[in-house]
Amino acid sequence: ACVQVNLLSGGVESSIEQEFPYEMNEDGVYTPLVFHKVIPNRTYQLTISNIPGDIDASIVGYTAVPDTFSTLSQVQDSVVYQSENQIEIDITPSENSERQSYFVFTTISQ
Repeated sequence: ACVQVNLLSGGVESSIEQEFPYEMNEDGVYTPLVFHKVIPNRTYQLTISNIPGDIDASIVGYTAVPDTFSTLSQVQDSVVYQSENQIEIDITPSENSERQSYFVFTTISQ
């Protein structure tokens, strides 16, 4: 398959600003040919074409990268599970207040 990620100039319907082709290292595993650090508040497009078994098929997907944020309060380095002392994190506001934000936290129990 031919796999490419494109940085778009605006939203989903905008033109391609920069292209990042990928190459297949082994079946189903692709790596970028060009290093690119993802830019906050931008839209990217994934295109997959020349799919084995269905050369005429293609897949196109889009993702909008959220803006950056920082914590405004000190984050505790440990808490006791189900204690009254719960984790609370204050963060900077998003530039795009129209979108809902989701945060995923990873924990380690000891």
